[in-house]
Amino acid sequence: AIDANNRRLFVADRANNRVLVFNRDTTYRPSDRVADYVIGQADFGLCDSFGGFGASGTGNPLKTHEGVAVDPTDAGRLFVAETGSNRVLVYDFGQTPLQNGMSPQVFMGQEGGHSFGDCRANQSGLCGPCGIAYDPARKLLAIVDTNNNRVLVYDAGAVNDISPAAYVLGQSSFYGDAGGTAANKFQTPIGVAFDTVGGRLFVADQNNNRVVGFDLATMGNGMDASVVLGQATF
Repeated sequence: AIDANNRRLFVADRANNRVLVFNRDTTYRPSDRVADYVIGQADFGLCDSFGGFGASGTGNPLKTHEGVAVDPTDAGRLFVAETGSNRVLVYDFGQTPLQNGMSPQVFMGQEGGHSFGDCRANQSGLCGPCGIAYDPARKLLAIVDTNNNRVLVYDAGAVNDISPAAYVLGQSSFYGDAGGTAANKFQTPIGVAFDTVGGRLFVADQNNNRVVGFDLATMGNGMDASVVLGQATF
């Protein structure tokens, strides 16, 4: 994920249970090939797998995270989909300046906030989140809740430890998790991206072998996708 305003590149280094941060120069190229900061580990020499983290909520180390997204406004925020802990971590660099081994300010997806491991299909629960994307124009955060066969969309201006999602896609309500093959269903979705100019949200619907697109202007729970790529019909 790229933060153009603060000239940073964030890389999800999944197998090392960390996120690497590369500063970029005034031409927006990496200033060198060496990471400047590490998040999820205390230093660059560690690749611990969740040792001693658990309910303490320190953010060190991460556990099998799949996706990162950036809010490029002001000092910036980083969203990390921590798949193995069924939650999303939020690092607000306006509250805490970027530094090695820093802890997140916000934990999403677990009712206990800093707790981890539970899978829930409700308005604030997550189960194996993978893809994640942020729309700075609309301040929307989309999280692919893979094992619940849905995508949750949040008002990212109101994110807190137990922030409920504003919308759910792929399920008719926040309390379902069944997969399917239809204009309003997913089978193990994995990726997501915003088209900020066209006002659309695209979802990689992995086990249906397709990408589906939704119009943000008519966003609603369980809504139908407006376009399908990779298949002739929904």
